[in-house]
Amino acid sequence: MKVAMLYLVPTRDTSISCETRYHELYEEIAWGNDQGFESVWVTEHHFSNYGYTPSPLIMLMKAAEVAPALRLGTAIIVLPLWDPIRLAEDVSTLDVLSGGRLELGLGRGYQVHEFEGYGRSLANNRPVFEEAVDLLLTAWKRDDFTYEGEHFRVPTPVTILPKPLQSPHPPIWMATTSPESIRYAARHGFHFMTGTFMTLPELKAHREFVSLCLAAEGRRQEDYEYEVSRFIFCSESQAEIDAAVEESRWQIRVARQLSGGSIPVKGINDAPPYPGEMDAATWRHRLVFGNPDQMLRQFEALADAGISYFGGEFQFGGLSHEQTMKSMRLFVKEVLPVVDRMVPNRQISPPEALAVPASPATHDPFAVKWGQPQAR
Repeated sequence: MKVAMLYLVPTRDTSISCETRYHELYEEIAWGNDQGFESVWVTEHHFSNYGYTPSPLIMLMKAAEVAPALRLGTAIIVLPLWDPIRLAEDVSTLDVLSGGRLELGLGRGYQVHEFEGYGRSLANNRPVFEEAVDLLLTAWKRDDFTYEGEHFRVPTPVTILPKPLQSPHPPIWMATTSPESIRYAARHGFHFMTGTFMTLPELKAHREFVSLCLAAEGRRQEDYEYEVSRFIFCSESQAEIDAAVEESRWQIRVARQLSGGSIPVKGINDAPPYPGEMDAATWRHRLVFGNPDQMLRQFEALADAGISYFGGEFQFGGLSHEQTMKSMRLFVKEVLPVVDRMVPNRQISPPEALAVPASPATHDPFAVKWGQPQAR
């Protein structure tokens, strides 16, 4: 199983400056360069202390410099907020400057405030996303092209320069937290990314549907990565683990508020517990927390569920840089070498009842409801 470092750069303690947070970020990334990680990924978020990552491509250019051995990923670019031509050029440039190390994760987004801040509508993010993908692929594959769509126009022939170093473009990943998105990713041959909140049974249901959609498109499962992101904390101290659980709960409370349309005040989110919030013991099933032995059992279960790529969110909530580094060091020493040798189950077969429909486009075989929102 491949393991990545994934960063939101949240700042619960807003007395800490952005400059300090970025210094800590790149210290962690530079340290992780030769520790056995596959890559480093940066999210995209705007206008709040939920995550100081408004410019993931710029942030990854710095990561490319301090961690030359790691691949670089976006998790995810909120595509409906971008001009596709501008993005095609920026992605191409970063891919060339990084030596062809970019992995491009795309998604539709879910935070109302981010869309409204850009004068965009969350309500139509799917058709805008799909047309933007089409324009991106056109821009990388064709010269002197024009484009006429419902949301985007290129009336004069243009050629994107430079071309990406990886031809015809970097590997594309897609946030797939709905049946429609899974179908779309399978149809286009994208790698699959899931959200932070799914339990193991929910991941298995999700993975089975991925299997069904890939088969319907005539694609082999072993050709595609299946990624899950998780808050992760490694410690021998139960008190430290319990405290870290509470920090992860703050992060999710903020995600829940923002998905519901809350507006941060001066960029700061107030995230108290909410009615109906799951207790800490239930929430733990959505984390990879514990001592090294406990974590290895959790990774074994993820590998059995078909997870081939793990995005570890080591820093979350108000967890300090020192706490994060302590967790990462123990993880790298005791857990990562074993996880790196784990072979994911890439031959997931959907239950017989799910294999009956001729087309996945008319069938949603989810046995459980996925947690909402699916934050990234």
